[in-house]
Amino acid sequence: MKNFNLQLLLALALLAFFPSCSKDDDTDDNVVITVNDAAELVAASMAIATYGAVSNMNYVSDQIVDILDCNESESETRSDTETSINGEVMVSFTISESYSLACSGGEEEINYIFTADQTTTSNPLDTDHSISGNWIISGAESTSSVLTYNGSYSRGGEWIYNNADDHTDNTTTSFVYKDVKANKDDGVIFEGTSTFALNGTSTVYDPYSYEGDIVFQAGNICVATFATGEQYKIDLNTGDVTPL
Repeated sequence: MKNFNLQLLLALALLAFFPSCSKDDDTDDNVVITVNDAAELVAASMAIATYGAVSNMNYVSDQIVDILDCNESESETRSDTETSINGEVMVSFTISESYSLACSGGEEEINYIFTADQTTTSNPLDTDHSISGNWIISGAESTSSVLTYNGSYSRGGEWIYNNADDHTDNTTTSFVYKDVKANKDDGVIFEGTSTFALNGTSTVYDPYSYEGDIVFQAGNICVATFATGEQYKIDLNTGDVTPL
């Protein structure tokens, strides 16, 4: 769970890629965040660099696959704090997790359940999030080169913007992943789908709600399609978002 790219997280915060500066130019402050903003929040809940769902998947691939014997189960609680090299971003988290391995007919399947609390502290942006998920991962047997993930992931809590638009949003983003396939050796996703739903409130925006579908492509790339038709390419390594 320590796949943080803190320098990149700082850069993203400095660029305000979260919806702190894309408010409509209308003088009425009570507007809903744009679809572009929503896409950024979806990406932040998925990317490795921002401790999203794919970071958690990689943890399963890097750690859990190799430590369990058939029909064995484990549980633990861990905490850690990391600070960026320049000292400008600090991330703290506590995670409680349980995992088990079922074996049948030469096939092995992992059941991984987790909850986590994560805070990020920096000059432009602070966060306080609760994270939870449940992965069922097939392909854990040594003869398989691919892991297939099915399950759910949710990330919710405060985004506190410490800039000229000083405000706080409380947003929850939830996913249901179906047959998401990743190479076992490097964790890179190349196939699968997911649904997503984003709901939030804000001290400056009206309540907002977005939903849509995600198609995963080769090379840790996915395309998110909103129910309203807008499409975005998301780099699952960095969280970068490109409108299509």
